Amino acid sequence: MSPLSLTFAATCLPADIVVQTWPTGKTYKNLPEFAASISNTCDCPVKGMLVTCTGLQVIEPDFITVISFVDDHTCLINSGQPISHGSPIKFNYAAFRAVRFTVTKATSDCR
Repeated sequence: MSPLSLTFAATCLPADIVVQTWPTGKTYKNLPEFAASISNTCDCPVKGMLVTCTGLQVIEPDFITVISFVDDHTCLINSGQPISHGSPIKFNYAAFRAVRFTVTKATSDCR
């Protein structure tokens, strides 16, 4: 895995990105379905976000622009577009177990 590469303004910290995932109690393509939310609690937007997504089996069609595979272990969030404070990115996915999405790259977009 590549080292964590976060570029934040002085007012933003890696801890300002909050990732949550939970089971929905449903199945999708015979796999357990999970919901996920990625929030930015910093006042500045964050763009170009990459997360680890090892174990992710299926991205549901409605969420392809929200999360997409870069390779087998990395996913791009929100097509690389900015994620603003108070506007979490939400999506559903299917996997054998909950995926631990870890931010590996993000850039603060303060102007």
